[in-house]
Amino acid sequence: INRSFYFTRSLKFYDHFYTTKSHGVKEFKKYGVKKVFFVNNSFDPHTHKKIFLNKKKNRFKASVGFIGTWEKNRAKIMNFIARSGINIKWWGSVSNRHYLLQKLYHDHNITKFNSTLLGKNYTKAINSFDIAICFLRNDNKDFQTTRSVEIPACGTFMMAERTKEHQSLFKEGVEAEFFSSKEELLEKIRYYLKNKDKRNQIARAGRKRCEKSGYSNDKVIKKILLSIKGKKLK
Repeated sequence: INRSFYFTRSLKFYDHFYTTKSHGVKEFKKYGVKKVFFVNNSFDPHTHKKIFLNKKKNRFKASVGFIGTWEKNRAKIMNFIARSGINIKWWGSVSNRHYLLQKLYHDHNITKFNSTLLGKNYTKAINSFDIAICFLRNDNKDFQTTRSVEIPACGTFMMAERTKEHQSLFKEGVEAEFFSSKEELLEKIRYYLKNKDKRNQIARAGRKRCEKSGYSNDKVIKKILLSIKGKKLK
């Protein structure tokens, strides 16, 4: 949903176009792009990494945390979780047209920060969550997002919406956890908050998968450069 008239008109001038939206391969070709390739999202190893913070002075510490723009559907799910006694911290901007609506979907167990976390603060926050939720944006037809790899790359336990692309990136119940409904999400949050060792085991495995499968920016860019030379993009 975030594209301009100029972006759409310029597509026909590209020889190669790479997108992290799998549905975009067919769509971009309609605009005249000669060759369109799908690539998974990637992470920056210098930014998205495991760090250790002082628990007593850590303002980001949370049992359940989410970093992302406020949306009504996300708020409904978060409220459902919060009403069950789960404390949540949420960082994300809110548009002017959604500001009043946000107040209607705000449970007292949700601490909401109307700001965007970037760089070191983004990494500090992810490292501070026992469980980091990964919501997708339906308006963008997302099956994965940048958080899909950034959270596990930080060595944090990820609870993401269940999609085929997520399941191809990480083994369910081993390297990450997934949910298809708010009821399943709540059930799994309760379980993993009580089972720290299992949660940490999955978090470590997710981090290893990011490294082993080459989900870093430099590895993905290398594949892109090779494909421009005519070699198959895997």
